Amino acid sequence: MEFSYFDLLTLYRPTKIDELISSVKKPRGGVPKNGLPAWDQMALSSKLPMCKMPQGIVVFSRNKIGRKLWKTGKDKKFSIYDPNCIEVGYKYNALHDEHLRSFFSRRANRDFMLKMGLINKKGEVICTLKEFNEYRRHLNKIHVLDIEKEIARKREIEKENQLLLMMKKFAFQDLESSIKKSINLKQTKDIKEKRKREAEEREQSCVLRRKRYTERVNKLAKRREEERKERILKGYLQDETIRNRIALANELEYQKRIATLRYWHDSEVLRQSRLKTQRLENKMKQESQIAAFWNKKKQEQRDKIEKNKKIIENLETDTRLRIALRNKKLQVEAIRLEVKLAYIICIMFDNVI
Repeated sequence: MEFSYFDLLTLYRPTKIDELISSVKKPRGGVPKNGLPAWDQMALSSKLPMCKMPQGIVVFSRNKIGRKLWKTGKDKKFSIYDPNCIEVGYKYNALHDEHLRSFFSRRANRDFMLKMGLINKKGEVICTLKEFNEYRRHLNKIHVLDIEKEIARKREIEKENQLLLMMKKFAFQDLESSIKKSINLKQTKDIKEKRKREAEEREQSCVLRRKRYTERVNKLAKRREEERKERILKGYLQDETIRNRIALANELEYQKRIATLRYWHDSEVLRQSRLKTQRLENKMKQESQIAAFWNKKKQEQRDKIEKNKKIIENLETDTRLRIALRNKKLQVEAIRLEVKLAYIICIMFDNVI
């Protein structure tokens, strides 16, 4: 397999951030089965592309029927990254309602949903590519929270190490001060009494400072509590305004959808009658073209992945060869310098004689 200079320029090499992200395990369900090889290497924040593929080879499913869809995981903190649900809609789907699991477990209901194409034989709810990409964004939010948790854990370890070093430093300083105090205790009685009085004065000043500090802390805590209550009230009013706006927008959207669906139904009846014969003729031809395109796409991505691996191996081999050649040149130069030094020593010895 040959590599060009363009391949080296376009090759993506992982950074420290990529290593940190890869060290955190991704949530399950972000890649469909039997997908393209490059989909496994894509980030959850990236959308899966829409491409032609043989019918039934890839099934987009977010979870099985009667299973909870929008899971947050354990020990996840509250996030206000998307309060208006713009990035992820979190729409209700009755097929993923846990309270309807007994209804879905009936054989007649399951056969009807299988016939309508809502689920497959494994009990997985079939969704569109748009819904699957939206679910990937939800999994990406969970993955980002896990990455932030890992970063916070590493920072906490670093802070603990710094605190340990500071404690050692302070312990050494305390040891030095205790040695100096033990030496000073051997001085005269007047000096001891003077230091005792100074210590009492410092203790009194410390008590006064501690009292003033306690008063300031209590005032600050009271003021923060009042500010917190004001923020809660303000947030509640903002949420109420947002909920009213969302309800109004949903009502307008519902009316618009009803009108649109009526228009689509009337036009769809006419269009289906015209396209029925044309679909039967083009179905076989389209399926063969899609299968060929799918196989070509999979082979190209596999070749690209293998090509990138070979490029990295060749770069590492070239680096090792250059290091070996440089070491060999250094050895030859060292031998030449030793011979020259021996020659100079012989000449100096002859001149002395």
